[in-house]
Amino acid sequence: TEVNRQPQSSYLQNRDQVIKAVGTLIESGCKRDEHAFPLDCISSAKTLLEIILTEQEGEQFTDNSDAVSIAINSPWGQCLEAYINLALYECRNKQPDSSGHEQIWNKYEPLFSNELNRPDGNKFEVATIAPMYLSNFRYLSESWVDTNLPVIFEPSDDHRWLCATQGYAGNARFDHKVYNYLKKTGNFPRILDSVELKEGIKTRYIQFIVLGYYHEAEQLGEELSLMGRLLERNMSEELMAVVWFIWTLRKDEEPRVKNIVKELFPPLIESLNLEEQSGRKLGSHLCLWADFFNDFDIASI
Repeated sequence: TEVNRQPQSSYLQNRDQVIKAVGTLIESGCKRDEHAFPLDCISSAKTLLEIILTEQEGEQFTDNSDAVSIAINSPWGQCLEAYINLALYECRNKQPDSSGHEQIWNKYEPLFSNELNRPDGNKFEVATIAPMYLSNFRYLSESWVDTNLPVIFEPSDDHRWLCATQGYAGNARFDHKVYNYLKKTGNFPRILDSVELKEGIKTRYIQFIVLGYYHEAEQLGEELSLMGRLLERNMSEELMAVVWFIWTLRKDEEPRVKNIVKELFPPLIESLNLEEQSGRKLGSHLCLWADFFNDFDIASI
């Protein structure tokens, strides 16, 4: 009943808190194999989560919400994370080879697809959490991820799009296909120009641009080059984020890192306006790149 969803005293749990605890318990029981529940408990856990995910309400989100914080701390979001981890647990223990996941994935896929494609609009938790777990979904089904990228990053619904961009920012791995999709659909400039997204989120997407350049997903001189776009925008905060992130790669033994420095150093120097404080700050950041050169000979760059 609705009354049981209302906040209680400090000694009493309301309905949402109990449901969240159920999700946390199941996730704890399947996330790590060293202390997981037996495999024959999977069916019961799956059924229980599906009931909750069908009946439980989602949380309210606004354009300025911290979507990730709300999603992972809501009862529905906690149970969705448990459901994802349950699918991963079953696959890696029954079919460790990802090529054999199809039969297991087919049991979980309808819920994910139905929530993403609800005609009345999905819960914003799934709009946030699905892109958070994209690398895990690739393990479950490569084709499902590629097919649903336009749905996950739905451009026409600003609310869902803000949730998705915040969720995907938490990914640690570089995904060529997602990068190319976001690039092709013009998402990067939209993210950098958004007034709703926080600077930390924008910085993460700048790092994705650096990683795209590092992995040679683009060339500096090509027409749609995102790195070229950053240089053209000539916004000191964005360029400082580029300089700093490349500096964090200084221990990488690949010659690609040093080559990137040699490619980007001249246009960055050319863009400096030392008459302005922002230009002086960028110049100070560029001093970090001295680590890349044994003999810092400007003529060689």
